[in-house]
Amino acid sequence: MDWELQEQDERIRDRELCDFVPERVFDAHLHLYAADHFDGAGPALTRSGPATAGWEEYQSRIRQILPAREIRGLAFAYPATNVRFDVANRFVSQQVQSVGALGQMLVHPDMDLDFLRESVRSGGYRGLKPYHLFS
Repeated sequence: MDWELQEQDERIRDRELCDFVPERVFDAHLHLYAADHFDGAGPALTRSGPATAGWEEYQSRIRQILPAREIRGLAFAYPATNVRFDVANRFVSQQVQSVGALGQMLVHPDMDLDFLRESVRSGGYRGLKPYHLFS
């Protein structure tokens, strides 16, 4: 797995981040996913990481980089041409609602407006993350 903190990462953290990054951090761009959110293999970054990268996994990994920080964020599904929007968005919604974080719904131009309205209400999303599907 490529998602392991390396010695050079620790040196950069200690030299560049620890004295610079405040105690409270808001990560405005983070992806949550599970391997079964994709039809076929997911993108390379998801294949080199854990099978499921939910909120707890994110917190565990980010605390290696930014220890002793309160980390909040805005999460959305991993955009890919083969992502299954329904399950990926539902996963993000469940993950962020359970911890009081924020989520965006990954959307594409073919989604029905009534479906979007209802999904935003029921999923507790704070925004929409457009994704253009290339055919």
